[in-house]
Amino acid sequence: MNKFKFDSIEIGKKKYLIEASAGTGKTHSMGQIFIRLIIEGFSPEKILLVTFTNAAAQEIKERILTFLIEVKSFLIDSDTEKIEKIKNDKYLLDYLKLKKQEKNLNKYIEYIDNAIFNFDKISTCTIHSFAINLVKEYSNEIGLPYNYEFGRISQRVDNLVLQKYFLDRFKSSPNFLGKIIEEIDKSDEKKLTYIKKNLIKIKKFYEDFKISIGKNQDNKTDNETKDSGLDNLYLLKDDFLRFYSLNNLDIKKEYGTFNFNDSIELLINLFKDNQTIRKKVSDRFDFLIVDEFQDTDENQVKLFETLFSEKTIFYIGDPKQAIYGFRGGDFINYLSIKKKIPQECKFILNQSYRSTDKVIDFVNQFSNALFNEENENNKNSTEVLKEIKNLIKYEDVESAILNSKDITEAKLVRIIGNGETEKSEELEQKEKKKESNSSSLNYLETKKVAIWIKEKIEKLKNEDSKFKYEDVAILIKNKDEIDKFYRIFIDINLPCALKIDKSVYQTDEAIFIYYLLNAIFNKDDLKYIKGLLSTPYFSYTYEEINWNIDNIYKEILPILEQLYKDWYHFGVYSIFENIFLSSKFKFKKFTGFNIKDYERKLTNMRQIFEGLTHYFSKNNLSLYKQIETLKSLITEDAEDFGKDSEGISSMRIESEENAILISTIHSAKGLEYDTVFCPNINFNSSNKYPAVYYDKENDEFCKKYILDSTNNKSDFNKDLYIGYYKILDNNLRYVAITRAKNRLYPIFKKQIIKGSSFDLSNLIQKMRSKDYLLELNLDEIKIKNDFYEKRKDEDNIKYEDNSTKNSLSKKDLEEQELKEITEVDLKDFDLKVEKIYSYSSISHIKNRYENNEDKKDFQDIVLDYNPFKIEQKIDFEEKYSDFKGRFAGNIFHETMEKLIIEYRDLYENPFGENVERIKEISKEMVRKYFMSEKIVEKFAEENLKLIINTLKTKVPLLKKRIHQLKNMYPEVEFFAKAKEKSIKEFYEICKKDTEISLVLEQDFKIKGYFKGFVDLIFIEDNKMHFLDWKTNDLSQYLKEEQIESKSEKNNKKLDNNGEFDLFSLEESNKNSILINRDILEKEVIKSNYDIQYNLYSSVLYHYIKSNNLPYEFGNVYYFFVRYIDEQNNSAVFVKQFDNSILDELSKKIIETS
Repeated sequence: MNKFKFDSIEIGKKKYLIEASAGTGKTHSMGQIFIRLIIEGFSPEKILLVTFTNAAAQEIKERILTFLIEVKSFLIDSDTEKIEKIKNDKYLLDYLKLKKQEKNLNKYIEYIDNAIFNFDKISTCTIHSFAINLVKEYSNEIGLPYNYEFGRISQRVDNLVLQKYFLDRFKSSPNFLGKIIEEIDKSDEKKLTYIKKNLIKIKKFYEDFKISIGKNQDNKTDNETKDSGLDNLYLLKDDFLRFYSLNNLDIKKEYGTFNFNDSIELLINLFKDNQTIRKKVSDRFDFLIVDEFQDTDENQVKLFETLFSEKTIFYIGDPKQAIYGFRGGDFINYLSIKKKIPQECKFILNQSYRSTDKVIDFVNQFSNALFNEENENNKNSTEVLKEIKNLIKYEDVESAILNSKDITEAKLVRIIGNGETEKSEELEQKEKKKESNSSSLNYLETKKVAIWIKEKIEKLKNEDSKFKYEDVAILIKNKDEIDKFYRIFIDINLPCALKIDKSVYQTDEAIFIYYLLNAIFNKDDLKYIKGLLSTPYFSYTYEEINWNIDNIYKEILPILEQLYKDWYHFGVYSIFENIFLSSKFKFKKFTGFNIKDYERKLTNMRQIFEGLTHYFSKNNLSLYKQIETLKSLITEDAEDFGKDSEGISSMRIESEENAILISTIHSAKGLEYDTVFCPNINFNSSNKYPAVYYDKENDEFCKKYILDSTNNKSDFNKDLYIGYYKILDNNLRYVAITRAKNRLYPIFKKQIIKGSSFDLSNLIQKMRSKDYLLELNLDEIKIKNDFYEKRKDEDNIKYEDNSTKNSLSKKDLEEQELKEITEVDLKDFDLKVEKIYSYSSISHIKNRYENNEDKKDFQDIVLDYNPFKIEQKIDFEEKYSDFKGRFAGNIFHETMEKLIIEYRDLYENPFGENVERIKEISKEMVRKYFMSEKIVEKFAEENLKLIINTLKTKVPLLKKRIHQLKNMYPEVEFFAKAKEKSIKEFYEICKKDTEISLVLEQDFKIKGYFKGFVDLIFIEDNKMHFLDWKTNDLSQYLKEEQIESKSEKNNKKLDNNGEFDLFSLEESNKNSILINRDILEKEVIKSNYDIQYNLYSSVLYHYIKSNNLPYEFGNVYYFFVRYIDEQNNSAVFVKQFDNSILDELSKKIIETS
């Protein structure tokens, strides 16, 4: 393309495209264009400049004002000392020198004076604010009701559109759709996941779909329907969206509620139906400048083309920086316009004002490999893909920064080695034969890369006196990887701050404010009071909120009434002042914030109140409307709210002062940093199924869908599909590397995978020849031997017959969602093991022999016994009417594990609305065993109570509650080599603290390995602790005590049938300790938990000691979860062993050689 020179562009009714590579002065160029238009006599009011955020619009406007003032100063006295922004702009200064020599100089100065005087009239705004202002102006012509508003769309409006869709489309053929749904229900989990999470985004589309047409269980599905059913439902999404587009505005007009994107569609329809208005609006402007054009969507382009078809348009953007497809932007719109614009009207900015020459040279090499070079994987690209690539083609950039005094460096860091210093010969052979298919870093690789980054930063800090931590950015694509690096950096003491890419309205603070406002507004309704008291900011228990609410209500009602009055008279910010600043009102049991997070939480709280105050006062909303607005901001994306009130929705982060910044690549766009690390530049897109790509029809790009049955059809173009997502990935890489000013370090794994989305093989040679390649050998990076680094590949024990050696299957533990902490590897053990002994099997054989049951060979019992074997659902429903027994324990364990691994946010905050979410998970667990929804509801509620009470319980001897534990991992399996001895000797050792009479007709030798599971391992106070959940029913012991203590002593109650009332028991726990040490020890002995406790304690103590971990052995806790809550942890069994006892015990039962 042509090199951009603002003074040589012909001003006429043409369309211009200015492609601005990263850091090439896009904003500066818009200022140049604006100055030239003003000097040539065009009124500033006739120039419209649109961008995507108010912040960008404000920045451009301020830059233009600076330009106007400096240009006027230069035209008057040519003193470059008085100018800052334009003094290094050779082209602009040469242009102004020529203008100074012309006879119309005074007129030019007059034009500039006029522009400065009328600066507030300059139309520099966001696309949405431009559209909304026009909609307000022509609301009558559009047909809007007098009380319309732009905000969030209500559920009712969406449901009405949905109902209309079903009536219009399916009233004549419900059976066919029933067959489609039947096929969907039969389809595999991957497709069903897609349907539920992607296709059905529009307000529970899947469920409403079933309800609306009805599902006939007797429907028979013919082969043709089976083949096409899935695709038809996928296509239904596109069909519904088209229907929604055509019909939703009419329904929204009826209710007067619109979102921000609706404003553009309303204008398009208005201009289509009323050419007079279109021309009237069009005549207001002679020039349109569109910033960030690559991020526009189809409707926005259509608005520009409709309104300004006969005007001069400057499209400014860069298809290589199109990374916001998830927001609706699509670079194909940019390319379609680019194709239509004549070559002489296409320009490029190719001088970087951001990066030094060394960084730019690196970026040029790297970007040419990304966008231009053909390799063996894309030689056969289709013509369409070649055309798309040609339209995006990278052109080299030059650095405008001369003689930089900064220390500059750019290295492509290639990881070699895998960090494993010791590997079995078998594993090495397998790795040689099998090429890795993963481009991501596993945990060990991540930690070693993090250590290298820290060492590199410290080295740069020593070499450069101007170096600051806050000038460093770690840019990562995936938020999960960000969290992993963040935790590791904290662990290795590298100061860092997270840039959180989410709205402040998606925080716990916003939810608390919502509950607070609801309670104040509905102060006479106990439902809202309970909601407020259930948030993490109050320390009330589940039982207190439900059974002592009347007393609590009397205490807080006067406070709520006064807060209501202040809110009504002085605005919503008065609530923040009264509670958090002046502490004028103090709630009982109001805990506020944890000290650790106090600054961040209070900052978020202030930011929310400030933003709401601004928005509420601007829109004059009633108190009820204020609550509804906040609710919409919490439950929906607050992006549009930010557009109207810039800067109030993006979440503030921890202090960035003297800390490196860890950010997503998306969040870093538009920013620049002195030093940039990209820890995994070789990422691949996880494309959603079914996905879209672009082909061509009638010489226009058109959207195509990848559907289930089209995968094997000739019309599916796999090259186009893969190529489209390669471009999206490459755009992200380009944005990441172009954030760097002086130092750049993209990092990738050594493996180059054939067919992957990023092939570096050609690039590596060039980088090596230019000394840009740096090899990072992870095997040379040493880290302290600690709990995190003890990784275990052997996961699933395969039991075979006695003549076959047992083997351990390999499993990549990095696929687990929580990768920081994995199973405890208790020493490398011999794979020729003959037996694996679990606590359950050992306990089971003891019970068999003590109870004179039918004898069975011990090794069969060891291998076959399964304590968690699940009966059929119907058996459970016939057998169980109460939430107790093994199935109740299973449900509790499964729920707790799911919370810790998949729903950590609920685990850490079991309050407020999160309680309902936890209940839904509880229902999901109960449904594994029961079909009756009545039973599911009942048992889920009982399980919920156990979960909530457990999470709120304090760990004995520690200062934290369960939900406050951070450094932990659930369901950990461990192994330890057993010392060869008789089973009788083993029992006597492990039960030496209790009296036992054990008679065995046969005595067996234990020879093999002990195997166990711990429900939770956590680190606290530099000690490693172990925790087991126990759901045992202890009521029989309590009955005995009740009789012994003549019942009135502890105020226990019997129900009408004379049975012990467990609920009364739990309620009385608040005032009396019913579960004492004697009761716990009775149950421990009865259930053989003493064997388990001593075995686990000695094995885990031995593990910590033998591996020289930087932790001490803490405690093993047994939580009897039916009898604990926030106020009472007496039902927790724990022994504090002396190390000498554990030493002696471990030596007797564990083989240490």
